[in-house]
Amino acid sequence: MKFKKIFSVMLVLAMMLTTSAYAAGNEAVQSEPAGKLVEVLTIATGELVSYDENGVESVTFLTQEQVAERLANATSGDQITARSVNTTLYNVYVPKNINGNQGATVGSYFPVPHNKINIYVNDLRAISSINLSVTTPEGNTIYNNFTLKGRLISFPTGNTNLGHTVKVSSNDGPGQADLTIYSSF
Repeated sequence: MKFKKIFSVMLVLAMMLTTSAYAAGNEAVQSEPAGKLVEVLTIATGELVSYDENGVESVTFLTQEQVAERLANATSGDQITARSVNTTLYNVYVPKNINGNQGATVGSYFPVPHNKINIYVNDLRAISSINLSVTTPEGNTIYNNFTLKGRLISFPTGNTNLGHTVKVSSNDGPGQADLTIYSSF
């Protein structure tokens, strides 16, 4: 009789602990920040979101003149004219990101003599946002997740004489993206 009582108490305790652990496991937890060492400019509003090396976000609003300077004297919000000659429009396939390793390589860029690689998201098809990353020659990755259409992402570069690899993926599923990529100071 004593064994049944102890067994019943242990069973109830085990169920209570299991329920708590199960409930805790279902809470939404953000495992990584939205960006790291990047600036995200929404051209239409002038909102500039900066992420430091720890992913801490800070938001400022730029004037139209400051936005124009960032776009290297663009003639309109929809057209980018870079100060460098390496402005290129890419139509890329964007794979679905399952575990962080599904990015499609857009290309390798040598930003000489500049110190930033800029990526403008012209258009997205069949997806609502993309994840962008730049891997430096030293193997460090800087990134921005959930990038929307109409945003300009600026990635700082270290050694500008070596290639920096740009990758793209999406959390929504596969799709297409039109990206303008150029370097600047």
